Amino acid sequence: MSALQDAVILANCLYDVEDNSLPSLQAAFQSYYEQRFEMTKKLFRLTEIISKVLSGQTWTDRLLRWILMNLPASFQQRQYIKSSGYRSQVSFLPQVPQRGTIPYWPQVPSKRYQREQETKKDKVDVDAAGRTGQAEAI
Repeated sequence: MSALQDAVILANCLYDVEDNSLPSLQAAFQSYYEQRFEMTKKLFRLTEIISKVLSGQTWTDRLLRWILMNLPASFQQRQYIKSSGYRSQVSFLPQVPQRGTIPYWPQVPSKRYQREQETKKDKVDVDAAGRTGQAEAI
């Protein structure tokens, strides 16, 4: 899952690159780093703890594994809901509407996509005004 999220965020950052210059590319990778580093660090630490507990080398690890495996389902469900809020979307496509009971975390909007949508809207408005003017002339 993390690899897919990395790919989506990287694609979003590269989509917003203005030109092929080194500063633009560095800014894109810096944006990627800022968006992904903290989440990746948390996932790495969590994976490290889980692998230690599941291997159960010490009696404390085995005890903790037994506790974790016997937690109430409601606690496990809350943890799942908390972790599933991070759902990155491709920012250069229309955003998927919020559905269901689990709100997703906001993500950095694509400036380029917003500009393109404004340009399309302006073009449609101009075309509509042109058609209205033609109808009035007839």
